Amino acid sequence: MELRAGMVEGYFTPLAAANAAWAVAHLTPGESEALFARMGGMRPSKSSLDRLPKSLSARWEDDRAASRSGCATGRRSRTAAVVVAVSLDGVLVPMKGRP
Repeated sequence: MELRAGMVEGYFTPLAAANAAWAVAHLTPGESEALFARMGGMRPSKSSLDRLPKSLSARWEDDRAASRSGCATGRRSRTAAVVVAVSLDGVLVPMKGRP
């Protein structure tokens, strides 16, 4: 039954896994646990939330080529694209033109 439902890590339904993955991408597993406790509904533990992205990453790496091609479907590459990276400690903007 779990296989037919698409259970992730033997605990999360696909929608719950997507929500939990979003939460731990933005918060620590402990903060995510507190968030879900406040919201009600599912109550994953901090350790389950810590294991989830590792499991999802392993699944991604197992079939990286197919996963990447699925993400890029329908996207066009822009020849005049530029790069600007923004992080918590600053902004990086390339100052020289392309070679």
